[in-house]
Amino acid sequence: MRLLRPVLATFASFVACSAPGSAPPPASTTPANAPPASATPASDVANADAATNADPCREGGDLDACVKDALARRKGGEGEKNTAINTELLAILEKACAKDHAAACEGVAELFQDWQYHAVRDDPKAGVLAWDKACRLGNKHACYRLGFYYVEWLTHGYAVDANGNVREYRRAEDHRRGVALLRDACAAGIERACEHAKNPLPP
Repeated sequence: MRLLRPVLATFASFVACSAPGSAPPPASTTPANAPPASATPASDVANADAATNADPCREGGDLDACVKDALARRKGGEGEKNTAINTELLAILEKACAKDHAAACEGVAELFQDWQYHAVRDDPKAGVLAWDKACRLGNKHACYRLGFYYVEWLTHGYAVDANGNVREYRRAEDHRRGVALLRDACAAGIERACEHAKNPLPP
């Protein structure tokens, strides 16, 4: 009888484990150090960051980097390819200028001032407005260029008044303003502005 007791105990344990509802849960196949199922894969985050860095002009991108890239990509000379590129860049710079980015405004002005060379649309009013805005935003190089164009009568017959509105060029008045802009840019350290301020064309 004593010999049967261990056998009976083992049999009873086997029966208990085999009874319905008593089976142990299946072993987990998920590694202990696996991230939660809802977590964003690190590769997706890295790809999103790379996309932002690759295209700084996308929404939420680096505006300074966007403008710098656009200015560097401008093309000179006529041709369908250059026209397409510069037209695209003009749209980028105009958008940045609308956000009060001074360098972008100067870039817009340069594209319009040399519209034939850059193969973009002819819009002298938009050009002089962009020069004026860049200058008002503190871009002294833009002030120098605007002053030079006023003195040299190169604004295609347009000027910007004190309220920021385009009007017809007034030779004596705008010549004086041009000289004042040249002197201001000279004081800011732009040497070429100093040269033109010393010997401006007569009004």
